[in-house]
Amino acid sequence: MREVFGQSFNDFLREIGSQYSAEVEAVAKNRKLNITEENQYLEAVEEWLAEKAGNGFDNGTAWQKFCASFRQFLRNIGLNIAYSDNDIQNLFRQAARRLRGEGSGRNSNGVRYDIGNDNSIDPEIRQAFPKYSSSQAKEVLKSISGKDLKNLDTGIEAQINTNQYNKLISNAAAQKSENNGFSRDEHFEALANIEELYQNAILLKKTDDLKNNDPNVKIYRFASPFVIDNEIADALLTVKESIDNNSKKIYSLELTEIKKLSAKGGTLEYHTDSINNATAET
Repeated sequence: MREVFGQSFNDFLREIGSQYSAEVEAVAKNRKLNITEENQYLEAVEEWLAEKAGNGFDNGTAWQKFCASFRQFLRNIGLNIAYSDNDIQNLFRQAARRLRGEGSGRNSNGVRYDIGNDNSIDPEIRQAFPKYSSSQAKEVLKSISGKDLKNLDTGIEAQINTNQYNKLISNAAAQKSENNGFSRDEHFEALANIEELYQNAILLKKTDDLKNNDPNVKIYRFASPFVIDNEIADALLTVKESIDNNSKKIYSLELTEIKKLSAKGGTLEYHTDSINNATAET
C-alpha cells in the first residue's frame, strides 16, 4: 500500500497500529520483526492490516470504523474517489497478496520497496527501467501491439491496439504528464516500459462508465512505481473493458508524483477526472 499511497500512509499505519498493538506485536514476533525499529514496525502493521482488512475484520462495527478511517485518509491526501466497503476490502486483499510475494514491489533481496522511501529501492530496481527516445518508445509500443499483457495482482489481461497506440503517443496524452511536472521525454520513457508497469501495477479502482453511462463499459485504474533519474514517480494506467466484445484495452498512461499531489490537496481528484474524460475521448 505504501508503494501507491506514499509516505503519508505511514501516519495512517501508526494510527491503526496503536489501536491494535497486541495483534501487531504478534505479527512482528511471528515475522521476527523488531518493532522498536520504525521501518520494521510499519511493516508489521502493514502485514497485519492487509490480512485483517482483506477479510473485513471479525467485528462488523470495527470494520465500519476502519472503512471510515481509511476514507478519511484518502480525502486527506486528495484522493476523492468513493470507495465502497467492498472496494476497500478488495484493495487490501490485493495488498495481502503482494506482501506474500504473489505480486510485484520487492527488490532483489526480497524486501518490499516503498514509493515514499527512496532508500528502500536498490540499484537493480532503480535501473530496471531503461531510457528510450520517443521514436524508440513508439517502436516498443508497436512491437507489443495486440499482445496480451497480464497484471500480476489481478490476473487481468489487456492489450494495446492501433487506437490505443495513437492515443498513448498523442500530444494530449504527453501533456497530462507534463502538467504534472514531467517532461515529454519522461512520458515516452514510461510508455516504453508500459508492459512492465502494467504487469507490476496495483488496481486502485474499478468503476462503471461514469462519463457516458455505457452499461457495456467498465473502467479500471491502476498505479505502478516508476523510477526516472533516481527519482520515484507513479504511473497511472487506465484500462477500458468493453463487455459486449469481451476486450480490455490500455488507453491511458499518466505520470504523477504522490508527495507532490498530497501536498497540493485535491490535485489527484483533478487527474482522476481527466482519466474519466479520456474515456469519453476514446
